[in-house]
Amino acid sequence: MHRDLSVTNLMCDDAPNRRIGIVADWDLASLIDDEGEIIVSHTQHRTGTIPFMSKELLTSDPPLHKYWHDLESFLYILLWAAVHFDLETHQHLPPHPKFVKWNDEDQDSARSKKVDFLKNPEKSHYYDMLRPELRTLAKWIDALRTLIHDAYSEVLSGTTRKWDDSQEIFVTLRPVELFEQRITFKSFMSAIGRVPRFTYD
Repeated sequence: MHRDLSVTNLMCDDAPNRRIGIVADWDLASLIDDEGEIIVSHTQHRTGTIPFMSKELLTSDPPLHKYWHDLESFLYILLWAAVHFDLETHQHLPPHPKFVKWNDEDQDSARSKKVDFLKNPEKSHYYDMLRPELRTLAKWIDALRTLIHDAYSEVLSGTTRKWDDSQEIFVTLRPVELFEQRITFKSFMSAIGRVPRFTYD
């Protein structure tokens, strides 16, 4: 797990006939074991760049970092880029006033802005701020927002039961298990209409 995804840790390399996305700066990354658990290391403290951190990691008592937290970060990166990247001048624009609190040292403020976006982006007018040349990203942003919002809603509503074919019974999922089953690399890619080139079972 990268554990510190941000707009400054992503690059694009122009290869012949295609562009290749690169994730850089793995200094705070953690390895995971065969069970998907973090291997105990010196990187057990909370990490991340506030505007792009999962809202769960911005709580006063954050959970251990999970893979789906990194996927949630990509949603916020995509939204941020669509608002702040000027493709004509190749500039990263200063934070839009609506995003100032996303970068607040007061993590409760940053978290509350993400909650607003996940619940009702239209009411908060986030989509109105997308740069004209990047408005096509709205469909990806909304699909990922829906995926993540629905997972949070299931946990909050207590809908944490799943049918287990092997036992032929409903089993109760802990919230972290629900997130791990709902927000996966496959579901993330499916939400944006892409088939992963590589998957690991």
